[in-house]
Amino acid sequence: MFDFRLLTSARLMGTMLLLPVATAGADCPCRQAATAAVVVSQVDPGGLPQAPLPPSPENGLPPAPSPAPEVPPSPGPAAPPTPQTAAPPSPATVPATGLNRFGVAPPPGTLGRTYQRRTTLIPDEKHPRIGIVDVHLPENVDVTARGMKSKWTGEVWQLETEAPLLPGTPHIYAIKAEKTLPNGQREVDVRWVRLIMGRVVDLEF
Repeated sequence: MFDFRLLTSARLMGTMLLLPVATAGADCPCRQAATAAVVVSQVDPGGLPQAPLPPSPENGLPPAPSPAPEVPPSPGPAAPPTPQTAAPPSPATVPATGLNRFGVAPPPGTLGRTYQRRTTLIPDEKHPRIGIVDVHLPENVDVTARGMKSKWTGEVWQLETEAPLLPGTPHIYAIKAEKTLPNGQREVDVRWVRLIMGRVVDLEF
């Protein structure tokens, strides 16, 4: 015959054996250490200082201001130029403005430009070595030159050499123009002319 008392005693003993195991599992120091380690790792692992998080809207910090653009320094006042003594122009650098090889301009007239100006042949009845100058001035101006004959042609003053010119000789004449001003004074102007044998040279004052 089955004894119910033995079954009840076995159940009671099993309950008593299981209870300490569950309690021990809940109060086990290893579980508490693991839980504490998890909490510590989330707060400050190792207890070392953390690097600051970069500012961003996700971290709740305002963004760092952008650096101002670099402005180049303004240049200071320019140094005064060093005075230099200009060297005299050499014959190769003299500009073609009527200057001779020494850099000296000829006096007013046709000197240095005679063969660059427009000239015409003298009339056939003249001596082939006669030199003539046509001066473009009005009739009320007295135009003369030493060693030349002058006359008014109705358009220009024409001056002609008194004798034929000599070959190989530079024939330079001073043409003088005199006129009377409204106040009664005489005004004199001079132009220098190089004559060409057998040609008529134009001259303007």
